[in-house]
Amino acid sequence: MHDELQYNPAGSNIVTTTYMTTWNFLAPIFHVRDGRQLHGWQFWPIIGVETKHAYSYTNAYGELAKSPGYRTEFFLWPIFWHYQSDLGPGSNLLFNAILPLYANWQIGPETQHTYLWPIGPTLRYNQQGTLNKFEILWPLIKFSTVNGTRQRRILPIFAETVRSNSHYSWFMWPLHKKEVTETGSTILQKDQVLFFLYKQSIKSNTISHTTSISRHLWPVFSWNRSETNTWSLRIISPLEPILGFSKSIERNYAPFWSIFASSVSGSESTSQTVALLGLYRHNKVGSQQNWSWLFGLIQWARKENERQLKVLYLPVWRIKTSPHLMQNHTDLPGRNNCGNSSGTRYDIRKNPFANNVP
Repeated sequence: MHDELQYNPAGSNIVTTTYMTTWNFLAPIFHVRDGRQLHGWQFWPIIGVETKHAYSYTNAYGELAKSPGYRTEFFLWPIFWHYQSDLGPGSNLLFNAILPLYANWQIGPETQHTYLWPIGPTLRYNQQGTLNKFEILWPLIKFSTVNGTRQRRILPIFAETVRSNSHYSWFMWPLHKKEVTETGSTILQKDQVLFFLYKQSIKSNTISHTTSISRHLWPVFSWNRSETNTWSLRIISPLEPILGFSKSIERNYAPFWSIFASSVSGSESTSQTVALLGLYRHNKVGSQQNWSWLFGLIQWARKENERQLKVLYLPVWRIKTSPHLMQNHTDLPGRNNCGNSSGTRYDIRKNPFANNVP
């Protein structure tokens, strides 16, 4: 059956759905409703009653399902309310209210009372009659311990939510916010000040005893250290404090605004430093190091037994140190035994002062 809507004279209409039909007259003032295990009527806002009895049916998967029942009543809407549901054992809901003076909920074995809603107190008691929730000036003040969750809140001064595997709190919103989450062997702690002005994230593994840390001060810097003890620092960082570390941002966009960037591997045998949009670069791989100025127009390379200078990408000065020459220094051309016993050979290329080298 499809939903149908029929309009009749004098402002009335008939709405038909799969399970019920509603006759409206001067909607929404008066209507009569009838359907499967359902009947109701209302003369709004004076009075209204609707009752639905629970029944079983076969759903689209061929399984037996239950449609819950309920009864709802109102008088002088929205002052007097009564609602009762039949959701099954331990899940029934009973609600009575004379708004805004008093409201009462009975949810399974728990009972809740509210006085002078929404500014008055709300009290909830468990099955043993113990108070497990107190709330006043909703939603500003709340203290509760329900289903393993403890909440404390005095807005905007302080708020805290504690569960078995997480702890969330903030102080003087939005001044400081803190989150601690435990998932298996991983503990993640996040702190932030004024949303993204300062952010810190510490991720620890209780099995491998490793820790990764990231810190951001917008837009001044972003610093990150991985679990393998590889760290990176970037000065001028407008996006990372907001979006977090991202390889695509670091690769495609960060070079345009960073005035200094440095990264070092865990063993400190590999490092890279870039400053002033590439005007200065320094790379280190093992014992080999390279310096570059003015986008590579001036380069200096240092290896284990060699030093080399390049200007305009052309080698102009090279120094080599050969260990075997330290014992056989007489092999140096143009030198006697007293001239150079250090085992150092100078090779000057395209240098007009080459003949003046001592």
